Amino acid sequence: MVHKIEDRLTEIDVNTPSLFNDPQFIAIYNIFPEVAKRYKTLPMVIREALKNNEYEYVKFTAEYTALNCKTSYIKYFKEAITHNWADEYIAKKELKNLKKNQKIENIEEAILVEKPKKNLLSVTWEEFERLEINKKNKMIEIAYKEFFRRIRRY
Repeated sequence: MVHKIEDRLTEIDVNTPSLFNDPQFIAIYNIFPEVAKRYKTLPMVIREALKNNEYEYVKFTAEYTALNCKTSYIKYFKEAITHNWADEYIAKKELKNLKKNQKIENIEEAILVEKPKKNLLSVTWEEFERLEINKKNKMIEIAYKEFFRRIRRY
């Protein structure tokens, strides 16, 4: 089937405004640099990629293309989509997000767990005398270990 270039440009112009109402399309379109946005076929390529692939995959592939492409953004983006060039980039990005989320969870846990703990060795003599013999022996053992650990430093 042969089309005139004018027909293709008209088709793109007619379909493009509806694309700019789609927040997913806009997010991916804005990833590309201004040089790539000058191409009239970029919106069609992004729309086709979104039809055939998940949003996250297309978004990360667009980021990969914006970082690594030197000349033809559309060709590079199409090739990256079809040949899964961005898989390693996506895996690293997801791992980074996972680690970031785990750090936040660990910080929240640390804040919740952070309660003042009473040191076994910080008791008065009277409290020590009232303890059971097992606890007294354990405290004496801890005190000796701490004493010898400090001596070894010097």
